[in-house]
Parts: sequence; C-alpha cells; structure tokens
Amino acid sequence: MSASLADAERRLRLRLGELAFPEQLRQSILACVTAVISPSEATAARVSIDFEQQALAAAAQCGEQCERLPNVSSQQRRALAVECESLFFGLIRSAQRLSEPPARAAGNK
Repeated sequence: MSASLADAERRLRLRLGELAFPEQLRQSILACVTAVISPSEATAARVSIDFEQQALAAAAQCGEQCERLPNVSSQQRRALAVECESLFFGLIRSAQRLSEPPARAAGNK
C-alpha cells in the first residue's frame, strides 16, 4: 500500500505541475497532500511489517509442528516442514506484490 500511495502522490504532483494554479495555492495543495499521505504511508508500513512478522512466526510454528509429527521419518518430517514454511513465504511474497504500484504501460505517464 505504501508504494501505491507514493505512486498516487507522484501522479498528483505531476498533474498539479500541469495546472495553472497560483504558487500559493500550489504550495497549499502540496502541504495538504503530504498531510494526507504521510500518516497513511506510515500506517501501511507498520501493517506490512506486522503481517510479515506474523507470517514468519506462523511459518516457524508450522515447521516445528511438522518436525514433531509421530510415525514419520525424519526425512519426511523435514520435507513437510520445508513445504509448510514455503506456503507462508509464498503468502508474504504475494502480499509484497500487492503492495507494489501497478505496472505502467510503456510511454504512459
């Protein structure tokens, strides 16, 4: 989300640069944009960090549970643990991709 907000702010600044506003109004708009976006970016960053920490903890817990499975060879337990952990790592990667700004078409501003 932070990346999307930064991209939205960048686009707004570009659009503002195209408009014929008096400088005082332009500066007021920029100050308002910063006041709106900055807290949201900080919140999004905290949420992202918290999500990753929870997912990593869940991956570790899942791996530990696999390692304690009875009646399964140690090699099978380790393979299950790796698979289990990779599910959570994939979840983290998916969330990171969602937080990236949308891809821009070539030549599109």
